Amino acid sequence: MATENVPVPSAEELTSVATGGGRGGGEEQGTEGESRPHEVIKLKVTGFQLSAKDFNYQLEVEVGAEKKTITRQYNDLLWLHRVVSKNLEAGGNIVPPMPAPPPRVPDATVMKIGDHSRSLFGDQTEIPRLAMEGFLQALASHQYFSENHIVYSYLTREQLSDHDQHSASSLWTQFSKVISDYQISSIVEPDEHFSRCLKGVEKRTAALHTCSQDFARMCHSWQNFACSLMAVTEDMRLLGNNEESRNEQCARYCFKFAEGLEEDKEYSHAASLDSMTTIGFTFDLYHKYHEQVKEMLFRRLSKVQLLTTASQQLEKTRPDKRPIAEKAKEDAQKTLDRVSATAKDEYVHFQHEYTNQMRMRLQAYVEAQVTHCKRSLENINKLKSDLEAIL
Repeated sequence: MATENVPVPSAEELTSVATGGGRGGGEEQGTEGESRPHEVIKLKVTGFQLSAKDFNYQLEVEVGAEKKTITRQYNDLLWLHRVVSKNLEAGGNIVPPMPAPPPRVPDATVMKIGDHSRSLFGDQTEIPRLAMEGFLQALASHQYFSENHIVYSYLTREQLSDHDQHSASSLWTQFSKVISDYQISSIVEPDEHFSRCLKGVEKRTAALHTCSQDFARMCHSWQNFACSLMAVTEDMRLLGNNEESRNEQCARYCFKFAEGLEEDKEYSHAASLDSMTTIGFTFDLYHKYHEQVKEMLFRRLSKVQLLTTASQQLEKTRPDKRPIAEKAKEDAQKTLDRVSATAKDEYVHFQHEYTNQMRMRLQAYVEAQVTHCKRSLENINKLKSDLEAIL
């Protein structure tokens, strides 16, 4: 049956979003962000464990013919994301969003229900694993980010050297100045194309955030329904035990009905997990991606402001200082042109991938629900036949 073979959403399918495997470039790395020759990095997150202080992620990394297994802590990767996202030199490139850490305490409702064997996409640990794998693969597949020597070190080296640690510390002090970028949002965007982009992204970001929250509540209600089925199942078994010595036929009805409810509980639980892995995960991911697109557009807007400032300074400059001011304006114009070209290319690609990914995830969700509904209907029909067969 076709619906039994629903494709599991893979991290490979996520990495093309906004970064586009092998895309990037067009921006110049800063001194601390010096580039290195491009190498194709393939990696996979095989799992994660909670240690005393942090989550440890196990990564399988392949660079050329070399394969290795490395471990990175969540806080290390969080710092790496801060380095990349707060670097003004990221320019028009869209920075992949950093996933939230896995919950230290598993969802109580999900743990209460227990078994997830009927889920098509795995248990509740699959979403954090997929999210981190998607983030790391997005960095690795984007030429501009993967050529950064600090990003490369964090993704490929088994142990980080003292030099890497020192470079990281000095980078952080530089990137704090990007905070002023958030004040750029008050500047009016003079370019009509980018103005439309920014307005559209802001509206979609809010809509995706609402979708993510409402869908999570829906799935939680689904899990509560599964818990209710589990409680009624136990009640029916208790009722059957009480009737066993007095009314054997009634006891058999109760036990058989409890079996049917147990099966239905499993399908409801599996449907809720698969819903979060498909649509719930997607809404949350794209809400975060749109936040990163907004930051990229703000970075471009900061270059608009630099050009405006340079033009104003040129008008006020004395004749003997004009060559310097003209050079400053020329450099600002070149920087804006370069960042704008990259931003336009990245945004077009992001829009294309966003549409394709949303279509694929909605389809996966529908196919999974069809599978679970068919299984549930088969179970109900079987229960009906079993109850009718009791004499």
